[in-house]
Amino acid sequence: MTTSQVITLFRMKGLLRTSMTCLHCEQSMSERFKRDVIDETSWVCFNSQCSKIYTTVSIRAGSFFEKFRMSLADVWTVILMWSEDTSIAGVVKSFGLSKTTVIKIFAMLREKVSQHLQIDPIRLGGPGIVCQIDESLFCHKQKYHRGRIARAQTWVFGIADTSFKPSKGYMEVVSDRSAETLLEIINRVCRPGSIMYSDKWTAY
Repeated sequence: MTTSQVITLFRMKGLLRTSMTCLHCEQSMSERFKRDVIDETSWVCFNSQCSKIYTTVSIRAGSFFEKFRMSLADVWTVILMWSEDTSIAGVVKSFGLSKTTVIKIFAMLREKVSQHLQIDPIRLGGPGIVCQIDESLFCHKQKYHRGRIARAQTWVFGIADTSFKPSKGYMEVVSDRSAETLLEIINRVCRPGSIMYSDKWTAY
């Protein structure tokens, strides 16, 4: 996609402003083509009464993209590669982009997803939908007498919603496998009416 197409897409998604007000005269600014800026367009104040007439503001002002020094088309490419679980090295090698910037974008995307999940946690299942539940023990073992032995066992509790292809899942490290611990997670993650398939562990 071209930079102009990406700008249109980001505006449709509410990620970029569709209007801008001049901080000096509080009048609406106009969008103009600017060959000397990375996005090839900026907000410009044309109010003849403004003390700072012709002041320009980046179209990224106040957005997620404000801190990145690469074109929005390249930022979009990095976002797509991140969503496909491409490694940082893979993105840098394939597109010749700045490793430092790619690392920064990846980190900010993870942060945004984490914030979203805190506000709107994953919800699986629903009336008549099967969710499979199980717990697994993760314990590091020494190989050739190398590495450290884990001080304690690590149990991970997982839920898989089989109505999705492939199944959509949720996993959480748990301190114990008691009914109080596991049922709290099931009630928090699964929608009412879900059908639970388990290995008949006593806690369930």
